[in-house]
Amino acid sequence: MKYAELQFDETTGLSLIRQVVEDWPDDAPFDRPAAEGCTWEAFPDDWAGRPGHMWDGQQVMPPPPPPPEVIDARIIAAAEQRIDAIADQVYTSSVSRGARYERKYAEAERYRAAGYPGTVSAQEYPFLTAEAPVRGLTKRQLADAIIAAAQGYEQFAALAEARRTQLKVDVPGAADEAAKQAAADALVSEVQQAAQALQQ
Repeated sequence: MKYAELQFDETTGLSLIRQVVEDWPDDAPFDRPAAEGCTWEAFPDDWAGRPGHMWDGQQVMPPPPPPPEVIDARIIAAAEQRIDAIADQVYTSSVSRGARYERKYAEAERYRAAGYPGTVSAQEYPFLTAEAPVRGLTKRQLADAIIAAAQGYEQFAALAEARRTQLKVDVPGAADEAAKQAAADALVSEVQQAAQALQQ
């Protein structure tokens, strides 16, 4: 014997199957309390009811699809998490390394603004004077490379934020759930490709 906890909806005339108890002994009384607004009903062992499905008194029906705004919210939230995960792989999570990058970029900007002076001290430009010889670059080449890299990261950040915003337009505007998911996937893919290009 099966027992199902049902919650009747007066608007639709259907009962939501909240839970199902399998294999209850036929000769044992069923004594589980029902939740408020619900009732327990007995069914034969071959009854096909499952939690979340609906019962009209004669047949089991699959649950109704969620409203479009619920689908939109789910797809958008998942895509935003994917974009954030991609960005987290691009940017360092180290506070000290991030601070060093910021100082290095500021130094490169200052060096360029000064007209790329040929002779400088390690005290004035510690990053450039220490790193340029190791990389086999001039201080000017290194400064330009640092600035270009920083600009690339800024452009990636702007793209990631723009695509997160675009999700809220493209997903609700798509015709059905498959199209909504495809729209989200396309935006995430664009961010992924930009991240890969940045790290090459």
